[in-house]
Amino acid sequence: MRPGLPPNLRFVGLAQFSVTDPAAVVEAGFPSVRVARIDEDYYTVERFEDGAVRLQAWPEARGHWNVREWLQSYGCEDAEWRHPSEFL
Repeated sequence: MRPGLPPNLRFVGLAQFSVTDPAAVVEAGFPSVRVARIDEDYYTVERFEDGAVRLQAWPEARGHWNVREWLQSYGCEDAEWRHPSEFL
């Protein structure tokens, strides 16, 4: 885990990042994360006993229209979510 990150971090959002292997990013730096947002895509993080990490991409309906409800269902209700249009 990176210094300064809370040990119970459940959500990480990396906006405007071009990542070729999102699972490697989560595995290397965010061991307690359950949901990751990389650029505009959301992923559910699955961890296995052997230490492997697999990311399951959210369907568009979940990731864009019902994101607050889904974040709550994964214990990430404190994650701030804003659609990019809200910044205009």
